[in-house]
Parts: sequence; C-alpha cells; structure tokens
Amino acid sequence: FVLLVSFIMGLFLAMQGGAQLEGLGAAVMVAKIVGMVTVREIGPLLASLLVTGRCGSAITAEIGAMVTSEEMDALRAMGISITKYVVVPKFVALLIILPCLTLFANIVCIYGSYIFSYYQLGVSTFDYFNQTVSGMHVGDVFNGLAKSLADAVIIAYIAVYHGLTTKGGAEGIGSSTTRSVGGTIIWVASGAPFFP
Repeated sequence: FVLLVSFIMGLFLAMQGGAQLEGLGAAVMVAKIVGMVTVREIGPLLASLLVTGRCGSAITAEIGAMVTSEEMDALRAMGISITKYVVVPKFVALLIILPCLTLFANIVCIYGSYIFSYYQLGVSTFDYFNQTVSGMHVGDVFNGLAKSLADAVIIAYIAVYHGLTTKGGAEGIGSSTTRSVGGTIIWVASGAPFFP
C-alpha cells in the first residue's frame, strides 16, 4: 500500500506543480518543491496514515479480543506483566517500522514525481535529481523521521488504550477499533504544527 499510494502522490504532486511552473518556464523546480515537501510532510503523513489503518486497527482488535475473552485476566492471574508481554512489543515494532516506511515512502514519492517530470515535462534525469538534492537539507530528512517516531508513539498509545478499554464482546471490539483509527488519524494529521 505504501508503494502504491506514495507513487501516486508523487505523480499527483508533479502534475499539480508542473502545470503551474511549466507556464513560467521553471518546470525543473518541481523536483525541488516535491523533494522538500515529501521528506518534511508527505512521506511521514502517508506512512503514518497507512500504518494507522492497517496496524493500529489490528492492535486494537487483537487487544480488544484478548480483553473480551478474559485472556488479560488470565495473564494477570499467572503473574505475567501485560505491559511487558502485550504493550511494549507493539510500541517497539512501530518505533522500528514507521521510520523505515517513511524513508521508503519518501523515495517512492520522489520517484513518482520524477517519472511524470521526465516524460511529461521534459526534465532530464540529472537536472531532476540535482534539483531534488539541492532543495532538501539533512534537517528536513531528520525532521520527517522525528515526525514518524512521534506518530509511532501516538498510534501505539491510542491503539493499545482503546484495546484495553474494550467492553461488550464483538460489537465492542468493532466500536473500539473505529474510535482508535478515527482518533489516531486526527492526532497524526494535526501533528504537523508541533514540528517546525
């Protein structure tokens, strides 16, 4: 999903930017704009939203099913820490995978933009990648990765919270999952103002 959505977003950004800049004779500037916007905002946001829909919902549903079937009570009765056994692995997994997916989304989005720029706008490969590199700074990449780490914590926290507070059997699991995904999307999408 990340591959497809990121590639399409790169095409879309190049189409929109290229339509405006081509009339000014500055079609090559698409590379600079797309590169900067992708690594700072689009890549982390796309990866986080896709992980929310896939992994966040799965975490909530899994933990919710464990709560409603009283597996959590059984773990507590056996003296097993729910935090260490259930919660921490979810946080660690998301903290590892989300920055990796963000880098992957960045690369694929920039490549999608390159494809459109090369075939439709006539921008050469050298010019495109030269402008992309000159438009990005190391701080932009780290800023995007910091956003993805913050989003990983948000996704894990909200998913685990809604999973642990699930009540009411199968219907409660569905309701918790819906609230988890909706709440996470709002927090992730509004997280941009917290980073410069």
